[in-house]
Amino acid sequence: MIVRLEQISRLPSRNHEIRQADSSLIGTGTVPDLFNGLMKIGRDTYAAITNNVARTELYQNESAIGWISQTVEVTKKILFLPIGFEYYIYNVLGKELRVYESGLGQDMHFFSVYENGVVVGVIHKDDLVKNYKNTYTLYAEADEMLLPLCLFTMFLESTAFCDRTGGLGNVTDNTPFYTAQKELQLKYDPNFIPHIIALEASRNPQ
Repeated sequence: MIVRLEQISRLPSRNHEIRQADSSLIGTGTVPDLFNGLMKIGRDTYAAITNNVARTELYQNESAIGWISQTVEVTKKILFLPIGFEYYIYNVLGKELRVYESGLGQDMHFFSVYENGVVVGVIHKDDLVKNYKNTYTLYAEADEMLLPLCLFTMFLESTAFCDRTGGLGNVTDNTPFYTAQKELQLKYDPNFIPHIIALEASRNPQ
């Protein structure tokens, strides 16, 4: 499964499109305001609503289906101060996931999604941002990961990467993101995306 999620309009309507690799539209999204992401896939509507800084609640047609929060894994202590790295705890539709952000240089900004210690999905955020609009590519072997990956991406769009400015357009940014922590760098599996691309090619031969 390879899916693109792209912001197509800016304030006051932060709208998004979700498309399969063949460009067919499978869903839409919007960020009505900061910390609130909405998404529609098929007949269902989903929401990621951050009621406080510690936790984001997830809903499907107004029924609670999970939550997202950030935590720190302590790797050592220096003068009794804990040192470690941050990651996301992601519970959705009975799945217990961990999401790790890795920045490895130009156009290598990834969110690796783990289940039971195994990578089950990767979200690639494009470094190239035109007019404050972000683009993501989502990769997974199992189609059942479509919803968790899309919903987490809408969470990112309404929080960490929310378009907050009403400034003029025609602005292009292509700044790479780097991760300092070695533990987070190693969470990205460089073989995963090529594996998914090859798998999709075998499923859809030209």
